[in-house]
Amino acid sequence: MATVLSTVGRSVVAAGSVVAEEAKGYFAKIKSMFWRHKFRMLLIGETGSGKTSFLNLLCNSNLIEELGARVDGGKLSQIQQYHDLKIENSSSHQMESKTSDAKHYKAEICDLKITVIDTPGFGDSRGLEKDKENVQKIIDALKKEDYINCVCLVVNGRQARMSASLKYVLSEISTILPKEVFDNIIVVFTNTADPLDCNFDLHELESLFDKKVHHHFYIENPYCRIEKAKQKATQLSNDQIARSLEKSFSDTAASLQLMRDTIKDFKDVHTFHFIELFEKKQEIEKDVIKILASYDEQTDLEKQIKIQEEEVDAALRTESLYTDFKTTRKVEVIKPVKTPEKRHNTLCGAPGCYSNCHIPCNLAKSYDQAIFKTCSCMDETGTCKKCGHSYRHHYHNEVIFEKFSEEREFIDEEMKSRFRQAKDMRGMANVLRQGLQEKRKGLLRIKNSLLQELSDKITEFQQLGISQQNYAKVLEKQCDVVKLRIEGAIGDERAKLNAFKTEIEKKIEVVITALKQQP
Repeated sequence: MATVLSTVGRSVVAAGSVVAEEAKGYFAKIKSMFWRHKFRMLLIGETGSGKTSFLNLLCNSNLIEELGARVDGGKLSQIQQYHDLKIENSSSHQMESKTSDAKHYKAEICDLKITVIDTPGFGDSRGLEKDKENVQKIIDALKKEDYINCVCLVVNGRQARMSASLKYVLSEISTILPKEVFDNIIVVFTNTADPLDCNFDLHELESLFDKKVHHHFYIENPYCRIEKAKQKATQLSNDQIARSLEKSFSDTAASLQLMRDTIKDFKDVHTFHFIELFEKKQEIEKDVIKILASYDEQTDLEKQIKIQEEEVDAALRTESLYTDFKTTRKVEVIKPVKTPEKRHNTLCGAPGCYSNCHIPCNLAKSYDQAIFKTCSCMDETGTCKKCGHSYRHHYHNEVIFEKFSEEREFIDEEMKSRFRQAKDMRGMANVLRQGLQEKRKGLLRIKNSLLQELSDKITEFQQLGISQQNYAKVLEKQCDVVKLRIEGAIGDERAKLNAFKTEIEKKIEVVITALKQQP
């Protein structure tokens, strides 16, 4: 009897241990699933790279895995379309509103649950301004997240070389990726299942990021072939289609499994790193505009000094240097004047433009440039009807620009004293020229101060980002794309693109000059 009870007791204990172990495993699985569900992937790529088809593949990855393991025509009909490539590439304003924001999708690769943040495609056919808006939308989406685990860059593997457009796209992408996320970047080459068949040269990518990208995958996306097969649905059964695509499903499932094994342990990268880098880039762009405006003013002063020098030479030649030389000159200057009503106005901040575009402005005062699209002084393209500049150059302030006539003295009292002491006409001319040179040095000090400030910010920007590329190179790639679009443009569009190119070239000149300040 004791033996029986002992046996029963051991069985109960053993059964309890099994239940406890099963419960422990169950809760561990639940905890694991909970944490995996928080995995966030930022999906980025050039328009036309296959990014949208890859998104649809991710969202159907479990079905793709099952179809790769066993032919099942019934499973084929369960594959869904989560995002339409035709809609994304549409240029109509009606469709644009549906696709321009970053969107969230749920995907699961094997047991890894992922929230995919799909971003608008770069290299938009609607122009560089649209790309700038898309960058802002990406940052707005990241502001709603605490962290990102993975950045997935989609590149067309059949593209044989880096076109000007792709160089521009990758350069723009690199300017919003902080250095903290570099180890969490994966590159997916679409339209190729084998690295030996990939036309894209990885060294091109490494030269852009200044370091080797370790994680890259090659996928001949079967989702595209499924869409093609559906068009032949009347000729082929689902089982025939599934059997035809079985190897493609199997290869893709293996690639996705490898991707999952690679990214599953990626650590959280806080999104404030992205935001900090973006804000530093905005500061640089504002400083460049400020320096361009300062250059215009200083160029005008240089012209006045040049006139003054010519008058000195003329006076010397006519032996009337002392009596005819004027120490002051009236010049027209534009100054901001506060409006008595303390209402804010819409003003233009483009270099050399001091236009009062809308007085007063009925829009709520804002520092967001996008709001100026809706100002009554803008046309449907976002171009100001008053001054002809883009909405992005405009801002609100409680002042208006007014012209004033001022007398500016180019020779101070100390110079006059030296002038009187000069023994001959040539000595007097030299004294005056030295004074003018001092004025030039003063202007140069102002320029150097502004350029040093810009140089410091560019250095900070390069230290924050994944790429150490010269900031001027970013602008040069923008300029290359604009030049390509000028070739195919006509009429007003060509004139606008030429003006935009000139603006970028001025910015490049400023940035290159600023970079020379770096040690």
